[in-house]
Amino acid sequence: MNRQEIEKIYYDWEKELEKEYNEIFSDAQYTIFDGVVSPFDYFQSPIKVMFLNREAYDEDSYNISQALKCEIETGKKIFGGKPWININTKERLAYCSLLRRILDVSENDAISYAQDISNDEYRSLLYKSAYCNIKKSNGVNGSFQRDLLEYAQMGWKIIEKQISFFNPTLIIGGNVIDGIIANIEGVKWGEPRILFQTPKIVVYQIEFAGKSYPFIDMNHPSSRKHSEDLFLALRSCAQKYPGFWDDRADQKCFNL
Repeated sequence: MNRQEIEKIYYDWEKELEKEYNEIFSDAQYTIFDGVVSPFDYFQSPIKVMFLNREAYDEDSYNISQALKCEIETGKKIFGGKPWININTKERLAYCSLLRRILDVSENDAISYAQDISNDEYRSLLYKSAYCNIKKSNGVNGSFQRDLLEYAQMGWKIIEKQISFFNPTLIIGGNVIDGIIANIEGVKWGEPRILFQTPKIVVYQIEFAGKSYPFIDMNHPSSRKHSEDLFLALRSCAQKYPGFWDDRADQKCFNL
């Protein structure tokens, strides 16, 4: 299928999902919707990364994934130039791009690659990702778990539909499991529930539409810390479960 066909399938689906979301949150003052940054590039990519962070905030309604695509294409500062969100998103995408050969790369080489990746390569990797938030309406600068949990519970079926439709290789959460997703009634976990754990990062298995997805929860990308813990988590899963990432690469998406 060509770019035009893939984009039509994706944007038609997204338009209907956004309508469904707006029906749930009909009293929202504004909504910042989200999704795949570049549907055709994501569709073609063997490694599909989905970010699921807490909330977006601004004064207007728009689509953050389309805004990111516009920033990439026009050469503007991505994420409005917010430095640590840029640094951590770049590093996380860089580590994920190493998945197919993660056992062959040293920790030092991986860290150097992630921290020195060019802007052009970063933009290319961002095209192949989905960037989403738990709370898409009435976001504020400063998250509270009780508020986020309320939005997550009300809009969870929207998140489920996004994950099932995107069918990512892995999901990277920005501190969204404890007190939020873990407290949502009906959330299903894989077996084992936890694949890897340190005080800074946890790799869960979470189920959507009968399929188990690696869900890596770590610090929010706005935090002023680098993301090298992600490389260790990705490598540990590959060491403990041979073929783990190869089995999750080259997956179809968009119900195709």
